[in-house]
Amino acid sequence: MLRPFITVLETIIRWMNANQGFAQVLLTIALVVATIVLARSPAKANAISRDQMKQALELEQSRTRPYLSLLKTSSEVDVAENSWCHSDQRSEA
Repeated sequence: MLRPFITVLETIIRWMNANQGFAQVLLTIALVVATIVLARSPAKANAISRDQMKQALELEQSRTRPYLSLLKTSSEVDVAENSWCHSDQRSEA
């Protein structure tokens, strides 16, 4: 049952012993590629995080910026109308 697996494993070992320089080059290339991929992953995550923080800061600044309202609220209109009426009555008296 394990005989085919052992045969394949022996064949791989014999090939690796015969071609150890080639196998080492392949493994070194694989290691370099893996290192580059792993080194770039945190850089991309940091860039995404930096963009999110920038957007959150802009949102907070726009949310808390002061607004100048040129429209009167209904209570201000009532007060203004009452003071106008009272000023006319005062001038007539």
